[in-house]
Amino acid sequence: GYLLFQELDRARPCISLDTDLHICYLVTPQDGQLPVDWAIFSRVLRHLSSAERRVVERVGVRLDLVSRAEFQSRLAKETLASLDGVRLVRFFSSLVLWAILHEAPVPLVLERFGLGRGHLQHLQQTAAAFTQTVALFCG
Repeated sequence: GYLLFQELDRARPCISLDTDLHICYLVTPQDGQLPVDWAIFSRVLRHLSSAERRVVERVGVRLDLVSRAEFQSRLAKETLASLDGVRLVRFFSSLVLWAILHEAPVPLVLERFGLGRGHLQHLQQTAAAFTQTVALFCG
């Protein structure tokens, strides 16, 4: 609950409304269960618009960690467990959900992000529950 409060409090003064990616990030679960293909994550980040890049900055995604993970094909467990690591995995997950929200076909989303169908189903289920939690927390 405290991490959620921190994220919402941090977003309040500077939420980016010129794209719905920021709101999607805020309702993305923080459980970090999604496997991240760092090369895919890096490629997707490079193709974001300027408005979407502002969201990357505002939520605190460390691009240096993404580059390191892409180069090494992994990220150290200690880094993944840190707040920066949690933000990376959460932002990757929010990009997946964001693609679904924009009605991208499921097979395309699975291919684009290198995921299995089970991972996507789990993400959608946990995101639905987490969204309700955020709504209750904010209400």
